[in-house]
Amino acid sequence: MPFLRRRNYLIDKHFQLKHLLITLILVALFVLILLTTIFLPYVFELFSDVPLSEKAKAADVALVLHQNIWPGVGVAAVFIAVASIFITHKVAGPVYALKRVMREIAGGNMRVRAKLRKGDDLKDMETALNEMTESLETTLIFMDRELKIISSNMAEMERKLGLPDIPGSELLEVAEKVKNEIKVMEVSLGKLKFGDKTVR
Repeated sequence: MPFLRRRNYLIDKHFQLKHLLITLILVALFVLILLTTIFLPYVFELFSDVPLSEKAKAADVALVLHQNIWPGVGVAAVFIAVASIFITHKVAGPVYALKRVMREIAGGNMRVRAKLRKGDDLKDMETALNEMTESLETTLIFMDRELKIISSNMAEMERKLGLPDIPGSELLEVAEKVKNEIKVMEVSLGKLKFGDKTVR
């Protein structure tokens, strides 16, 4: 698979936007708790029985905090949103690439291999997928070779059956070859599992 540089940071919009929303909700909760902790003492002071000068000081502090905190909260929210897209891109991009390779394999292309970019997450999945594909390709090449041998032996048997006066021992010899090749394939297939059953 050719190495392609991804320029779109929203590879899997549903996945990435869902995690962005979760991140922003958590940040909003954190900000709410933080602001409540900061402002609540001053609000209590404004509504308590303290002298007016103390209330004025509390109001001034609350106003200064209000003017200075909200721009910081806004900048932090934008920064966290952008960081969330970049961070989820490190997962969504490789997942997209691995899915593409899996579709190729499902379509019958056993030569395709996963190749993630340097720094991408899920490198262990890339290795596991490539090992699986290599093993599957090796098994299928072996089975293809065995089928060709069986077909060749069957053709020989058919040819001999058409000849007059062929001893039965020659036909039995060819049949034994076919039987042996079928056993080899059965052993190979016995390692594979389909659904809940092992093929025997």
